[in-house]
Amino acid sequence: MNAIFVIKGRLGNAIFRYLGCTIFAIKYNLKYSPIGIISFGVSITDDIFNQFIKFDKLNKYPPLYDNITDYKFDGYYQHDDIYKKYKTEIIEYINKYKNEHYVITDGINAGDGKYEKFYLKDIVNTPENFNKYYDFVLHIRLGDRVNNDLHSGTTLSIKGIKNLVKKISIPSNSCIVVNTPKSKYEKKFLSEVIEYINYTNKIEIKVESNDVITDFHIMKNSKTLVCSISTLSWCAAYFSKKIQKCYMPDYPKRVNEFGYCKKPIDNTELYDWHGETESKKS
Repeated sequence: MNAIFVIKGRLGNAIFRYLGCTIFAIKYNLKYSPIGIISFGVSITDDIFNQFIKFDKLNKYPPLYDNITDYKFDGYYQHDDIYKKYKTEIIEYINKYKNEHYVITDGINAGDGKYEKFYLKDIVNTPENFNKYYDFVLHIRLGDRVNNDLHSGTTLSIKGIKNLVKKISIPSNSCIVVNTPKSKYEKKFLSEVIEYINYTNKIEIKVESNDVITDFHIMKNSKTLVCSISTLSWCAAYFSKKIQKCYMPDYPKRVNEFGYCKKPIDNTELYDWHGETESKKS
């Protein structure tokens, strides 16, 4: 029987989908198959995955469908507890197949058709020639998660970042990981954040805008990581062996309708992404 990875989203979403496949592969002895876009097989929806989580809490695993060999994973499966609970088993599974297993994204920019392929070995292992190590990393996801429409309830505000910066001491060896800003608003947003950090902490914070796997490893190898509303930074914290403290936006339920992924590591503190209330500790 096969757990079939379906292409949908960029690297963060792809990693979560792989984790979803992995849990079912472990529990139901399925074979991971990164086929891509398919029409056959039974879909493991987010609702089914949530039901699986509920049964797991009771240590019960109902059988899968009779006479079905292919299960396509085309949901998002964005959760904390289930992956943290089985992290040892997941890492063992990844290490067993890390040279064979890979994920595919639907583009460099969401849905642009420029598919990218990433082997798990290049996700869990830091490249030998990697040299971008920072004590503190702030991840800012631009595009659909940073804009000037705060009424949409799905965007990160400058005020939220500033309020967090006030509360923490940012060392000199720090950087902001961000895609190269395109719009006038994105450029202004980034510029204002940089100026505020430099002024309040008396440092010259660096900016890193690289290919996605390099930026992923910059985040994964930091000591303190401030996540954006992003599956990529969540995954970086989850797979990290170095992060000691993680900050995550305390976004509302409507941002992630089917899941909950705010605490990639135990030492995670939630911060108010709109800057309206005090941050909450996990």
